[in-house]
Amino acid sequence: MCCAVVFLLVKLLAGVQWLPTNSVIESLAEPWVTLGALAVGLGAGLLLAVMQHDDRLTVTVSAERVRLEGVAYDATFERADIGAVFAFRREVVLVGHDDGELARRSFDLRTAELKTVFTRHDYPWQDDPYADE
Repeated sequence: MCCAVVFLLVKLLAGVQWLPTNSVIESLAEPWVTLGALAVGLGAGLLLAVMQHDDRLTVTVSAERVRLEGVAYDATFERADIGAVFAFRREVVLVGHDDGELARRSFDLRTAELKTVFTRHDYPWQDDPYADE
């Protein structure tokens, strides 16, 4: 689709007589337009993949502790320090016994999967801590 759009744009601009770069546009014939569009699309796709990988959060849960690990973030919380766990707006939130947040990190798992992992290890999961507000 992208290649077709680029090709049509080149053909459209090639028909404009007053365009100073008309000869340059006309010289961009197949297969160079397709190869150029393919290279741009590949580069954009790779950039998006790298950006998505950098945002990824790994959540490791055991009976003793929780580890949240990302590219620029790595924290471990002991089970005894965690008073509640919940998901809010695509973020996993760990709360201490004093109701203060221990951690709040974005995640890309389904909330049901996250809940299953935490409840399997008997962490106090809250479905909707802000229901009363």
